[in-house]
Amino acid sequence: ILLICIIVAVITQLGDNLSTLSALTFVGFNIHGQYVEFTPLSQSLASGQWWRLITPMFIHFGVLHIAMNGMWFWELGRRVEIRQGSINLVGLSLLFSLVSNFAQYLFGGPSLFGGLSGVLYGLLGHVWIYQVMAPNPVYHLPKGVLVMMLVWLALCLSGLVSMIGFGEIANAAHVGGLLIGCLTGLLGGLWASRKQV
Repeated sequence: ILLICIIVAVITQLGDNLSTLSALTFVGFNIHGQYVEFTPLSQSLASGQWWRLITPMFIHFGVLHIAMNGMWFWELGRRVEIRQGSINLVGLSLLFSLVSNFAQYLFGGPSLFGGLSGVLYGLLGHVWIYQVMAPNPVYHLPKGVLVMMLVWLALCLSGLVSMIGFGEIANAAHVGGLLIGCLTGLLGGLWASRKQV
């Protein structure tokens, strides 16, 4: 997943190559002078462009964006991969991408958004609640990590992060990812705890 993100970052020139970027965004778009015209999602899906439901997770807008997301995906994804395997990591990442992208689209409307952060909050929620239900050293997160990620989410929701120059934040994607991650963590943790009995 990280390798795909790097390849997409190069191909899209970190979001500057709009013609390539348009093929990967949740909804397609065309540029008309200074205006952006978005293709309705239903039209994109009717024409078979189902990949759009997950591909925004591979898009990043800047070196800091991909570096931070890549670091956290490595940290959280590595834990899931060790504890539950590579296939589960990929499956969970795709699910978290789907849910967080839909959440962002539903609450933010057609817009340009991307990045792994919705997936990251999904992984955070998954690891957090799974660890509560079925404790394991691999899923043990330092309390500071959980607090920092939740405080960052609260700061983003407050609008403060956007005000100080970090750009627009896909808050609905973060919240959607966290909620679906908590749900998968609950289900997975319950299943694991039943198997341990």
